[in-house]
Amino acid sequence: MKTVAYYRTRPSEPAASAVALLAQQQAVRRAVEENGYTLVGEFIELEGIGHGWPAYCAAVRSAMAREG
Repeated sequence: MKTVAYYRTRPSEPAASAVALLAQQQAVRRAVEENGYTLVGEFIELEGIGHGWPAYCAAVRSAMAREG
């Protein structure tokens, strides 16, 4: 199964966010591998930057494009 990952991070807390993001990515990649899936995209949302959730929307569009 093809998988798209979406993460959120806080640029206002760069050190903590970097550690948390790395931990999330490692956990997702491990789960994807253990289940025989294929990671086909990763999207990172920077909280408080811009309007809306552009990375979330991009992740959903990417996942929907791969359905079927």
